Amino acid sequence: MTGHILLVLFLASAIALTFLASSANASDVGDNIMVCGPCSRNFIPEINSILQELGLLEKVDIQTTECLGKCDDPVVFMFREKTYSGMNKDNTKKVLKEAFGI
Repeated sequence: MTGHILLVLFLASAIALTFLASSANASDVGDNIMVCGPCSRNFIPEINSILQELGLLEKVDIQTTECLGKCDDPVVFMFREKTYSGMNKDNTKKVLKEAFGI
């Protein structure tokens, strides 16, 4: 019986450590820019260029998403849970500089 209790405690500890390690790794990935696929996917190379210029390629991942609901004013993307529309190179740089304190 004691052996079973120790086994259960060991497995519970292993699961908890695995969860903590995966949570730490998720935060290491960095931020995502979710680009509206239907209306703004052509802006992805420009975002890559901006990230490279600001030294943020390792900190920000670009992904496409379904419509963000603002296709009447492209370029549209979501960053840190906020949706931006009417974006261009200059105001995208401004958003990223402010976000990363550059």
